[in-house]
Amino acid sequence: MMGQDLKFTLRQFQRSPAYVLVTVLSLAIGIGAATTVFSGLNALLLRPSPGVAQPETLVSIYTGSADEPYGSNSLPDFEDWVEQADVLESAALFTVDVVTLGDGEGRR
Repeated sequence: MMGQDLKFTLRQFQRSPAYVLVTVLSLAIGIGAATTVFSGLNALLLRPSPGVAQPETLVSIYTGSADEPYGSNSLPDFEDWVEQADVLESAALFTVDVVTLGDGEGRR
């Protein structure tokens, strides 16, 4: 029974090779895209960061108020915290800014 199905499938492929080509290319592009996305997510999110011996010990410290939950701090404040905190092995400071790109007249 399976041999008959295979022969039928091959005959249909011979009748419409363009359809087969489009189908195979679509599958190849889809599998390639899915592999690329997973590889990127795996490298960025699933594997531990290079150079971090114990990633489970990483912490983020945010300061702010009820009005501004993620407030900003000055470099001297940061240096004071690092100096006073005897439990930190090392520390890093970063900031996030919102930037709007445009032509200066309100158009994007």
